[in-house]
Amino acid sequence: MPELAQLKTSRSAVLVGLMAAGLGTMVMAQDGQQPLPPSGLTRSNHVRIELVEFPGSEAVAFNGNFAPGATSGRHRHPGSEIFHVISGRGVLLQDGQEPMDLVPGTTVVSEPDEKGGSFVHEVRNLSTTEPLRTYVVLLVDAGEPPSLPAD
Repeated sequence: MPELAQLKTSRSAVLVGLMAAGLGTMVMAQDGQQPLPPSGLTRSNHVRIELVEFPGSEAVAFNGNFAPGATSGRHRHPGSEIFHVISGRGVLLQDGQEPMDLVPGTTVVSEPDEKGGSFVHEVRNLSTTEPLRTYVVLLVDAGEPPSLPAD
């Protein structure tokens, strides 16, 4: 299965490249924040683009801002995710994994076990006074919602 390993490596390289590009532009488009009540999470600098190199796939990227004490709520992604912490302190609770401390500079790459699979998780801002600022890149099938509530 060298083709599958090469595809996974190529997809990861694309996600990392998109992540780097997004971090360079994270100060743009702050006026386009979209609140997601009641969690206290807002998204800005939202981009969704077809990946020509991977027909039928799209990248979804955005800055995430968790208000003090906020949570993403339990949700799932039907594809791969790269989650990078810009500032603040939080915790990632992913089904089947140990809790992971989130501090500035932490980057987490999560992938489903199989194509079309998903993984359930929640991000919580542990501070009661400071926001948790993140940058997220998701790779999903074209037209698919990037995030869904956990079942």
